[in-house]
Amino acid sequence: MANTNTIHTHSRIEDTRLLSATKFSQETGFTHTHASVKNITHTLVIITDGEGVLTTENQSYPLQKNSLFLVHAESELSFSCTDETPLSYLSVTFECPHVETLLTLTPDHPLTTLRDTKTERRMRAVHNCLENPTNRTICRALSFFFAILASLSDAK
Repeated sequence: MANTNTIHTHSRIEDTRLLSATKFSQETGFTHTHASVKNITHTLVIITDGEGVLTTENQSYPLQKNSLFLVHAESELSFSCTDETPLSYLSVTFECPHVETLLTLTPDHPLTTLRDTKTERRMRAVHNCLENPTNRTICRALSFFFAILASLSDAK
């Protein structure tokens, strides 16, 4: 049984715009396929619990708690949980025309493993801010999101 909470917002700072945030928990045995519809729409996903597999056109990657991956615009991939453990994740869908200048995550190498808990805390903060969207909470969500992008680009 799936538990999904999606929040939609339209906020823009410079050329990046948050579109939606999703909390998802899924029992075993599912596959989610994502193909972005606009050439600047991307989704950043962090696994918060469970185990699974991320599959791109060319490769498969194991997923576990603290795995973070980027679904690039116009790329197709799927991720599924293993039979042993349900998979939970947080995601933020956003528009950014120059995401390749911010992150090292590419369509050929979309996955990284986080070494600390700051990014997950920031993703949770984005979700919390967007649950009751006001100008103030949307600005806070963008601030947390830009902190996530900055921390990922520091690893570049």
